Amino acid sequence: MSASATATVQAATQVRTERLFVALPLPDNAVADLAEVVSDLNIARRGAPSRPGAAGRRPASGRLVRSENWHLTLAFLGDVPVSRSAETAEVIAAAAREAAPMRLCVSGGGRFGRGRYSVVYAGLDGDVAALVDLVHSIRAGLLAGNLPVDQKQYRPHVTLARPGDRVTNQQAAQDLLTLRRYYGPSWTAGELVLYKSDFGKGPVGAQPNYTAVAAAPLGGR
Repeated sequence: MSASATATVQAATQVRTERLFVALPLPDNAVADLAEVVSDLNIARRGAPSRPGAAGRRPASGRLVRSENWHLTLAFLGDVPVSRSAETAEVIAAAAREAAPMRLCVSGGGRFGRGRYSVVYAGLDGDVAALVDLVHSIRAGLLAGNLPVDQKQYRPHVTLARPGDRVTNQQAAQDLLTLRRYYGPSWTAGELVLYKSDFGKGPVGAQPNYTAVAAAPLGGR
């Protein structure tokens, strides 16, 4: 078989995939309230974007997560064949039907990791136990369907930034103290969303775009 024919066969048999995760979106008022606090942190003063809608908004550095990308991840699947997207959505819908709407609130914060791999996050308060039960239900459904899912210990959080070494230890400590004192508005989470993550053809370090693939109401409303 010629090289060109081999390449044609390989292209035809290559499985198209999309990068998927399951999350609870944050309501606009929770995003706006948190953005007011984040915009005054040290991690937001080094080439990061200002609060949403602010005049003279600066370009994103890629270190501070855009507020429109804030969400509460429940399950990360990674690359899933496009042909199985509908099946994945059905698994998510089944888990959602068995759950009930829950009251949640972005509260507190902290940091994962150290040095260049550190992640600054906002924490969560409210019906956290019910949320963790939902996470376990989603994971169980995905595994039963032979679908991929990250099984690391679940810690509910909203990723805010990956500052690396762009802030000093003192500045990082100041930010963490501010976040630990934060208590945002509560809301009733009533919908699970299956998102796909797409980096497109942007430059290295660019942030992904998240697109909703499917949504399912909690409790089957």
